Amino acid sequence: MRTESRNTDTLPACLDLFPDLPSPPRPPGVGGRRPYAAPRPGGGGYLSSCSSSGAAVGRHVAGAADAGADPRIEELRQMRVRHPWIQVARRIGFDAFVVLWQTLHEHADQLDARNRITVPEFGTYLKFQRNAAIRSLAAEGMKAPQIARYLSAVYKRPISKEVVHRALRKIRE
Repeated sequence: MRTESRNTDTLPACLDLFPDLPSPPRPPGVGGRRPYAAPRPGGGGYLSSCSSSGAAVGRHVAGAADAGADPRIEELRQMRVRHPWIQVARRIGFDAFVVLWQTLHEHADQLDARNRITVPEFGTYLKFQRNAAIRSLAAEGMKAPQIARYLSAVYKRPISKEVVHRALRKIRE
């Protein structure tokens, strides 16, 4: 009589949900005979990750390395959302992206004729922060050349004393 092994790795027990992602290694044994595994740090997530239709509604696929592996981001691609927005969704996470998207939609009264809202350049924020630092250092009694040297060292890029003078003039106006 021949012994049958049911935990062979030659055939998958079921189809992979995400065939383009590598399958996780299978632990030895079957069912209750598997060795003890520590619980996942975030909990099982079973009840909060599936809707009654079976669609995933949780944060992202368990075990995914980053938000880029979130299958909902692939749905954005299928909807033909432009690449920069896909990058935003990957970087901040799908859930935060949807909040951003809804917030922009709620301000439809401020859209132009092509459904656009103007976002200032990131450099505008950096200049604002630099000028706030200049104001703070000037309030502490530092002179323009000292502020320029200090901020050049902190920001690791040259800041001239003229830039500092200009920022201080705007404060006085």
